[in-house]
Amino acid sequence: MSTRKISRSIPEAGDGRAGRIIYFLLASLLLLTGQLGLCLSAGEHGRRAVKSRGAKGGGSKYLTLEGVAVPVYKFRGEDAQLECRYERGTDPLYSVKWYKDDNEFYRYVFGRSKPKQTFIIPGVTVDVHRSNTRRVLLKSLTFNSTGVYKCEVSADSPHFHTFEKSGSMVVVELPQQGPVIQGMKSHYRVGDTARLNCTSAKSKPAAELAWYINEEKAVPEMLVEYYPWVHRDGLESRRLGLSFTVDKSHFIMGNLVLKCKATVATVTREEDATISEGEQVILEQREKLVYVRSSASTALPVSLGLLLNLAALAVVGGGRPVT
Repeated sequence: MSTRKISRSIPEAGDGRAGRIIYFLLASLLLLTGQLGLCLSAGEHGRRAVKSRGAKGGGSKYLTLEGVAVPVYKFRGEDAQLECRYERGTDPLYSVKWYKDDNEFYRYVFGRSKPKQTFIIPGVTVDVHRSNTRRVLLKSLTFNSTGVYKCEVSADSPHFHTFEKSGSMVVVELPQQGPVIQGMKSHYRVGDTARLNCTSAKSKPAAELAWYINEEKAVPEMLVEYYPWVHRDGLESRRLGLSFTVDKSHFIMGNLVLKCKATVATVTREEDATISEGEQVILEQREKLVYVRSSASTALPVSLGLLLNLAALAVVGGGRPVT
């Protein structure tokens, strides 16, 4: 059997200058090809890792605080529920804290044998048994309960995120009756000067008063402002004067309607006086009460807590037109 010698396809280093050059070029090409393969492999592995991380979560994996629910208005003596609306994600929580006017009054620390702790603040009495990580119940509100309430939520390691949101609450005392119109004369004629006062019943805060002539708000030039005054029990009253010259154009179908509105928070009370030309005043009382109550809400939009209307009608009996 004959054997045939196969020549080397890659010359060795000792085959001369040309062989060394060819050998060097081939070795460099092989080295570059290997590095490129490693880079491509690493890049593909990285893309797979990123895709895997992105597919894990269906929402935020971190703590988020959506808002707080704080009643805008509450009546003195009522209870109030405060709510902290958060999503914890995958973060372990460390604490939930509540503040009134930046003074801490309630704390819940996760993982402790006695997680709840309260602090003495004027106007704040916490019902500990009915309070938890998301809701705090305040009992027997007083005027000192009025203020800004803030919830602070903190995450534990590894992120230690802390968020806070706040809402304001005002504690009110409603007037027990509607405003009173004073200073009515027994007769009014065209050219007479009408000088009247509207006085609100005591409340907290003092009612905001407004005069209307034939359902149109009286212009500032007709109004006489008075400072509110404080009663012994801490409630307040207010008075607003009205002064104008009676004109024939004021009478619509023989009548001039004056109205005083008193508003405390979301509560409105009214007193009407209807004047007919040139006749004696006759008094008639009428009342209309409408209650629309709802649970309070907070830093989010709030629905009307209470609507109350009370109208007292003073009529000057209809008679002959005045020329």
